[in-house]
Amino acid sequence: MSELVAQTPGYHVGPDGSVYSDAYSAKHIAELRKQIDRRFHSPLQIARVVFKLTRILNWRVKAKALLTIPSSWHRS
Repeated sequence: MSELVAQTPGYHVGPDGSVYSDAYSAKHIAELRKQIDRRFHSPLQIARVVFKLTRILNWRVKAKALLTIPSSWHRS
């Protein structure tokens, strides 16, 4: 993040890691961050992540179960 801020004219990273701007107040930047967080972490986005994790974990559980089946069961 610090690299991105350093590459953006008019924005700086303070010694404590906070971002500040030549043109905007700290309060304004904090409000922008909140807006970005609300858009990125919307209920729909969170639901998508949970659904994807459920599919991945479900697949891993199935794969692990297949690996634990005795080899004699695989023969027809």
